[in-house]
Amino acid sequence: MLDVTYLLVDASMTLDNSPGLQSQVLDRIKHENVAGIRTGLVTTVVDAQRFQEVAGDVLRDGAVPFRTVDQHSLPVTIALAAWALRRFQRRHATRWIYVRGIWGALAHRLAFPFGGPPLMYDYRGDLVAEARARGTSGWRLSLLERLTQAALHRAESLMTVSQGAAEVIAEHYHRPGAAIIPSAVEPARFHAAQSERRRLRESLGFAEKDVVLVYSGSVSSYQLIPEMLGLWAALQDVQGVRFLLLTSSHPGDASLGSVGVAESSVPLVHKSLEREQVPAYLAAADVGFLLRRNDDINRVAFPIKFAEYLAAGLAVVTSPALRDVRRIVMDHDIGLLVDPDRRDEDLLSVRSFLDRVGSSRAEFRRRAKKAVLLERLDWASHMEEWREVLAKTPTPRSDSAEVGHEPKGRDSQ
Repeated sequence: MLDVTYLLVDASMTLDNSPGLQSQVLDRIKHENVAGIRTGLVTTVVDAQRFQEVAGDVLRDGAVPFRTVDQHSLPVTIALAAWALRRFQRRHATRWIYVRGIWGALAHRLAFPFGGPPLMYDYRGDLVAEARARGTSGWRLSLLERLTQAALHRAESLMTVSQGAAEVIAEHYHRPGAAIIPSAVEPARFHAAQSERRRLRESLGFAEKDVVLVYSGSVSSYQLIPEMLGLWAALQDVQGVRFLLLTSSHPGDASLGSVGVAESSVPLVHKSLEREQVPAYLAAADVGFLLRRNDDINRVAFPIKFAEYLAAGLAVVTSPALRDVRRIVMDHDIGLLVDPDRRDEDLLSVRSFLDRVGSSRAEFRRRAKKAVLLERLDWASHMEEWREVLAKTPTPRSDSAEVGHEPKGRDSQ
C-alpha cells in the first residue's frame, strides 16, 4: 500500500510547466523515496513529453506509480482528475491523498463522495485574496470562499507554508493546528554549484570584486519587477554593482516587455534558464531580491525563491510584508527590509547594505547557508515529521460509490 498519493489539479499550473511545482513536489518525492515513504502521483499535464523530461527520472528511480490526465477547461479537468484518481486507487491502494488547493480537493470529493482515502490538504496560499486582487467579487468570490471552507473542514490533515497562513486557517476558517512546512530546497544542489562561481561570473562579464544583484523567478505582476528595476536604476552609480535577471525558459511565461524590462535603463544581464541551471547562476551572485506588497496574499506567502537564495549563499533584500521571511532575515542578519512603496526613502540603507555585503561576502554566505538548516528550509529535515503525519491512522471511511466508464488517461505500469 502507498503511504500518500499526490493529486495535482490546478487552473493553470502543471508539473510540466511550473518550475515551482517541480521543486515543491518532485524534490519532495525524491526525499520521500530515500526515507522509505511510498508515494504515488495523479496529475494533470499540458505537455506529456515535457512531463516525462522533467519528472520521468524521479518517478522511475523511486518506482513511483503515476497517472496523467490532459488539461482541459477547469470543470472538465477536475472531472477527469477525479475519475483518474478513482482508477489509480483501485490499482494502487493508498492511505492518504495529498492536494495543494481547492480544485484538487474538489476532484477528491468527486472521486470518493462517500468514502475513499482521507484528504491531506496543503494550504499553499490565500486563493480568495488572490481572486479579490484580480477583481473577482460577488457570488464568484463567495463560491471560492465556500469551496475553501469545505475543503479545509473535509480534510483530515492540514499543513501550510507559513505562520501567517496557519493563522488565517485558524481564525477565518476555524481549523487550528495546521502543521507548518515551509517551501524547501535540496541544499546539495546549490552547494555543488559553488564550484562554478568563478567561471560563471567570468562568462557573464562580472569581476570577482563586483557585487552582483540577482532576481530569479517569474515576471508575474505580484513579483514587482518594475519596482525592483526602479530601485536597481537608482543603484547604477554605485561602483562595482552589477545586475542579473534570471527567468524561466518555459514558453508559456509572460514576456519581459510586459514588466518594463525592455524600457529599463538598467544595464542588466538576462538569462532564460531551465530549473536545473538556476543553482549555478544564483551561486554566481551575491544579493537576491524578493520584493512584495503588504497585502493579504503576502501575509500567508513563503516564496520558494527565498530558500533558494539562502541555499546559494546569498544575502537577501526583501519586504516586511513577508512575515516569516522577515523574521528569518532579521534573526540571522542575512538581509535588508525594503518597502516597495517607499524604496526611494530606503535607498541609503540599500547602498550601505551593499557595502557591507561587498566587504563581508564570505560571512554572509556562511550565515545564509546556516539559516537553511536552522530554519529547516531543506526537505531532508522534514522527512521524520512527514513520516509521523503519514503514519497516523486515518478515520475509517466506507466507500459505496459506483464507478462508471473511465476517461482517457495515461497510467504508469
